[in-house]
Amino acid sequence: MMPNKSPSTGRKELNSMALPKIKSRSPGSFFLIIAFAAALVAAFFAAQAVKLAAPSVSVLVAKQDLAPGERLTEDKLDVKQLPAAAVPQDRVTGDMLDSAIGAHAKTAVAAGDPIRVSHVAELSPPGGTVAARLALTGQKDLRGYALPADATQGLVLEAGDRVDLIGVVDVPREIGADSVTTSKVLVWSAPVLHVPLVDENRPETGNERVIVALRPQEVEKVALAATKGRIHAVINPVGDSVKAETAGVQLHILFPQGGRE
Repeated sequence: MMPNKSPSTGRKELNSMALPKIKSRSPGSFFLIIAFAAALVAAFFAAQAVKLAAPSVSVLVAKQDLAPGERLTEDKLDVKQLPAAAVPQDRVTGDMLDSAIGAHAKTAVAAGDPIRVSHVAELSPPGGTVAARLALTGQKDLRGYALPADATQGLVLEAGDRVDLIGVVDVPREIGADSVTTSKVLVWSAPVLHVPLVDENRPETGNERVIVALRPQEVEKVALAATKGRIHAVINPVGDSVKAETAGVQLHILFPQGGRE
């Protein structure tokens, strides 16, 4: 027969049996936690080291989806630091934020995407698109008109120059009578918006045109003269030019001796 044990003696025996198990597990768990924490710290510092080693650039990013033609405002753009290798070469940098404000999206841009030069109408191509250059004039009634190729032949033009446009047309006099060749200035000091680039390695297609800014009523005059006769452009000096009102010239008056056909 087993001797009776007191409750306190039973608890001591239970404690003595449980303690070795606890002691045997505690050191392993402790070291596991330490190792896990050390791994996290090491990973953090490794990530920081990689981040510091990889060069980053300040780029302009779209805060929201942008549609073609949409005006760029400060609330639609953000400046972020991104790895240089992760952004396109023609990115718009953060220091160009002021120049981008008020410009227009040339293409659709998704929210979060870096803004590229090709996305901004005023920046691509260099000097901006023709539509963007028209907008920059601040005159909403101007339109871009492509002159006939022979109208500017021989002129060395650049965007920003100004030209007068002269129309030469055979004007009918009376029914059955000969027409009279007449020359008249149609437009004074039209701004040149676009001049086609000359590439010696590429043959001319015949589609290269100088584009000028005209008002609608000027477009009507020039288009009519170009259809019925020819247009000639003459370049203005730099700065303000004098608008010389002329009555036009007729062939038989300019050359009275045999001038009439």
